[in-house]
Amino acid sequence: MRSAAFLYAALLAVLPQVQPRYCGEQKMPHDQVAPFPEKEPKSFTECAAHKYNPTLHISHGCSPYPAVNIDGMVSGGLKATGKANGNCAGAALGDQVYARSMWKYHHWAIMYAYFFPKDSVVSGKGHRYDWEWVVIWLNNPDVNVSRIEAVSVLGREVERYNFVDIDPKYFADGVPQLEYEAHGDRHFVTLSTDIGRSPDLVVWHEMSDHARCALNKHGWNENELMPMSDDKFEKNLERAWNAKLRSAK
Repeated sequence: MRSAAFLYAALLAVLPQVQPRYCGEQKMPHDQVAPFPEKEPKSFTECAAHKYNPTLHISHGCSPYPAVNIDGMVSGGLKATGKANGNCAGAALGDQVYARSMWKYHHWAIMYAYFFPKDSVVSGKGHRYDWEWVVIWLNNPDVNVSRIEAVSVLGREVERYNFVDIDPKYFADGVPQLEYEAHGDRHFVTLSTDIGRSPDLVVWHEMSDHARCALNKHGWNENELMPMSDDKFEKNLERAWNAKLRSAK
């Protein structure tokens, strides 16, 4: 019996360990969440998501971090204390931007969503977690004929800018430039004249089932779902298209 038990233990030692899978019910430290690696785009929709992936300049606050790993474990975020970018000035394992797209209002709508471990302009004020998003409206997902028709930005409120009303200074090589900055006691994403960088992009359907499950079910601030979850995605596109029109000249 003892020899059999010894052999069994030895066998377990050499067998590959199977990682448990989750659906958002398990949290992990924000700086230990591994991002999904950026893949070479193949389809029209993937190519469009990559081509128009905005640059993001961080002028204040945290850098973007992965929100979920391949096994469906989600980021535990950070308390709204300390410096605005305390313990979140850069993801050592790699940053992430999430993309999801569909036809809406006769346009090809691509949503890009960014996750930040905390939103705290002043220590002790703010909240754990911050999701920011933008929508780029194209005439067609085929990059051979596509063009930007409008850009919707979630700032202090959702705002839509028709392409003709956006100054070229807010673009670099045809890609919108965004900035994560402080407004009062909150951080928001706005159009920017500063060139940032594009975080590693993962398209919604490229993620594991467990990761999508987690993003569909896990509640963040006040149990709010992430902006491109199944329950929120199309509703947010409606908000983005019907937002107040602005000019960025």
